[in-house]
Amino acid sequence: MRINSDSPFFIPAFIVFIAFFALMYKCTYSESNINRIEPILKNDLEILAKFGHITDYKIYKSTVLFNDHKTKNTYIYHLKLYGEKDKGKVILNVDENQESADYPYTVQID
Repeated sequence: MRINSDSPFFIPAFIVFIAFFALMYKCTYSESNINRIEPILKNDLEILAKFGHITDYKIYKSTVLFNDHKTKNTYIYHLKLYGEKDKGKVILNVDENQESADYPYTVQID
């Protein structure tokens, strides 16, 4: 299939394409996601033992599993971590209890 830039639909389609990826980026790197991830990366003993102090990280996939209003929502983050000692992939499962500020989590290092 050839892309025809002379088509009257090319510019609107291109704008929608760019807007979609901008929205996905904004949702992935939202302030609430950063506030869930960064304290775990700074304080988790398993992550600190494997990677040392985290210098940078990239979120390459995030998923939200919505439950009913009385139970916990689960946020799943697939991260690429760059630390002082090592770099690698980590999967964080963060359970959010909506009735309190408690965020229990599990870490899976690949």
